[in-house]
Amino acid sequence: MMLPTIVLLCLSGPAFAGAVTRQARSYEQEVLEVVEPKRYAIPVQSADGVIHTINITLGTPPQHFNVSLSFDMPGFFVKTADIDDDPYYLPVHRYNSSLSKTYQFNGTSASDWYWGISYYGLVVEDTVGVGDLTIRNVTFNAYNTSRIHYPLAWEVGFDGGLGLSPPWHGDDTCYYRRYPSFLEHLTSSGALDDNVFSLKLPRSLGDEGELMLGGPNPDLYNGDIHRVPALHECQVDNQDVWKFDIEAVTFNSSVPVQADLSNYTAVIISEPMLVLPSDFVSIIREGIGAEPINVVWDSIPCDRRPYLPELTFTIGGRNFTIDAYDYTFEYPVGFGYAPICLLWVIEDDEMGGEGMQVMLGTPFLKGLYTTFDMDNEEIGFAELKR
Repeated sequence: MMLPTIVLLCLSGPAFAGAVTRQARSYEQEVLEVVEPKRYAIPVQSADGVIHTINITLGTPPQHFNVSLSFDMPGFFVKTADIDDDPYYLPVHRYNSSLSKTYQFNGTSASDWYWGISYYGLVVEDTVGVGDLTIRNVTFNAYNTSRIHYPLAWEVGFDGGLGLSPPWHGDDTCYYRRYPSFLEHLTSSGALDDNVFSLKLPRSLGDEGELMLGGPNPDLYNGDIHRVPALHECQVDNQDVWKFDIEAVTFNSSVPVQADLSNYTAVIISEPMLVLPSDFVSIIREGIGAEPINVVWDSIPCDRRPYLPELTFTIGGRNFTIDAYDYTFEYPVGFGYAPICLLWVIEDDEMGGEGMQVMLGTPFLKGLYTTFDMDNEEIGFAELKR
């Protein structure tokens, strides 16, 4: 990490007599310049507890969008204005290339998968604004068609998606990309001193989180950041993800129960769910008194959260603990009603795939401060300031 550079200048010299006289100066030190690391803070919101969004701009002059963050997808997509309104789709902001002076035609076909929906369109290039950071000639998918694959597919509360999966497989060795990802553009642009992004997610519907590009925000965590290697392994769907070794997870009830995960790897995902060993999932549900409300979600009374057991994850020899405000999420049910508190835990054998893998979504991320180092290929965890 680049520390602020302080330039010190020592000046001295005797007084001169004659036509030009100068005041004698004693030795002194003057701080001439302080160069701060290039870091950009972007607020993160969640209107429904399910997705987490930031505001961005596209084009010149800027067109404004609210995009959902994805940690296990490289794609970047928004809806194009070059199609007629469809009464079956929710209204979203649309990208109009004809209004942008910095738009560049690409024309390559694009498809992205997010939350059970495929988005099909064409690759375009334009200027992207994220907080105070502006990057030119970023490629993204201006989609004109979408297809829902699952009944529980989610398309509410966002204009598009911004993928933040690892950028080091841009050569198509892992994920078949038809265009470079946002993080590939960011890391190659030289806009940041450190190619790191850091994350604090909002813990409740009224809370605000932060995505910081360029490094961590020391005001948001306690102690040091515990870093572990990010594993270079592709998923079954040929999608690169943030993956790391994990050792154990413990349910801290009156008689603690621990699941040995020493032969597992952990994957960070975007959904508000935890995928854990089957027996351990049953212990969690029973231990907190969760009641099913549909085929995937359970609920608990929100006022029970302060009294429920914590979950502790052992990663790289360090323990990180989250509580019931983290591993459950608040979900709005309508105007005039208080939110309900939901739990989404899934048995690992229900997910198929390669096995011996747990998935840690936003319930895990809410309880920690997390850093993603794209140069050193590391993931960092720290205790979150409450």
